[in-house]
Amino acid sequence: MELNLNVWKRGSQRAVHKPLLLLYALSQYQKGHDRFFTYKEIDEPLRDLLIEFGPYRTSHHPEYPFWRLQNDGIWELKNHEKAQPRSSNIDAKKSELLKYGVAGGLNQKEFDDIVNSKDKMARAIGELLEEFFPETIHDDIIEKLNIQEYLNKPHKRDPNFRQAVLTAYGYKCAICGFDCRLGHAPIGLEAAHIQWHQNNGPSTIENGIALCSLHHKAFDRGVFTINGCYRIQLSTNAYGGEIYKQLFSKFDNLEINLPNSIFLPSKIFLKWHTLNIFQK
Repeated sequence: MELNLNVWKRGSQRAVHKPLLLLYALSQYQKGHDRFFTYKEIDEPLRDLLIEFGPYRTSHHPEYPFWRLQNDGIWELKNHEKAQPRSSNIDAKKSELLKYGVAGGLNQKEFDDIVNSKDKMARAIGELLEEFFPETIHDDIIEKLNIQEYLNKPHKRDPNFRQAVLTAYGYKCAICGFDCRLGHAPIGLEAAHIQWHQNNGPSTIENGIALCSLHHKAFDRGVFTINGCYRIQLSTNAYGGEIYKQLFSKFDNLEINLPNSIFLPSKIFLKWHTLNIFQK
């Protein structure tokens, strides 16, 4: 399946609505679903995916990717001829999709290729994950969708990025100071992109931060962000027990463990993370 998706972009922001719709569809095809999904059956599960894995928004619109994916040449609609568009654009209103029982699915060729080949199914899933989401949350999406058929994902990372970032931060987590080593090898310490690699974030030290595995995943899920004063800002939506307080709450509003001044995180990238990933 060709994945040259025309996704919404604005500067460094890139929407993941279409990729999440396709991942949901592929997961259902894997379980034997027929080619078409009515909008009614896809609205709630896609909304849940957008809330959990999409950028922070005050409202979510699953109807947008459902309608717009037809423009990419791989998605087909039926019963849509009478659906009236919005006054502001050519997208059909959600109420119209429901009223006329509009259904969508992969076109026949793409559907046949996918359902008849486990390798193509797995490759399509892997490419969508690699292209649009950081590796720290791939397993979360796979678990959420109960995807069973899955192959190794391609990796397109600068091999020097991790070494350069960990060196800049003295091989310590910028949040908690974790610095375990086994011999000379750091254990559980990772180089995180502040502005995601999938959203044109460069593999440079000023777009990197050394984090332990736990804080890396929490950072990519928006549990906390780092403001322009290099202080940790914890999401008010995050909570937990005593261990959570020790690992997160006690760091709220504290300054991160900073590297040498020439390697400070770029405030441009920090602002991107706060606007796009942080769960306010």
